[in-house]
Amino acid sequence: MEAIELSSDDDEIVETLRVLWNEPMKIHWFDIGRKEPLQKVFKLLAKEYQLNPEEVLLVRNGTEIYPSDSIHSLNISVLDEIVALKNNAKDFLTELTTPGGRSGRKIKIKVQEKDVRKPLVFYLCKDQSVHLLIRACAKQLKLPEDKISIKFDGDVLMHSDTLNSLDIDNEVVMDLFINK
Repeated sequence: MEAIELSSDDDEIVETLRVLWNEPMKIHWFDIGRKEPLQKVFKLLAKEYQLNPEEVLLVRNGTEIYPSDSIHSLNISVLDEIVALKNNAKDFLTELTTPGGRSGRKIKIKVQEKDVRKPLVFYLCKDQSVHLLIRACAKQLKLPEDKISIKFDGDVLMHSDTLNSLDIDNEVVMDLFINK
């Protein structure tokens, strides 16, 4: 069992998270606080399999889990099966930087960083998560994903937001912030 150092919250409830690595098949157990971000799980799995944390993909019931998620935010129980695998989406950046694609209906997103003239341009389908946009910005800027925040209409976007959930139908400009 792999232990994860917890933050200084004395009353943090610690639970055991079971993660099944897909190939080679191996079960990992992590003791982690209910409200602790799962980012540490991504880092430990990446270290174990000699990957970058961005290459680790966690999935529960067909839904992607993000490093900023927690056991509490996802309402994960001991019975839930979490599957981990290497994210083979090598060309996800290519997919996000070209119009057209899987549904032929992608929306152009310009991501503008303060004091930088040229925005980053991506194309997302309405059902794709903002996490892909954050991942693409991080890759373009050569920064870790947790250093990237994106705002739209003054609100910081969550990884699980989609263009659908934000009611975006046409080209938009979003603000990019680099967290220190």
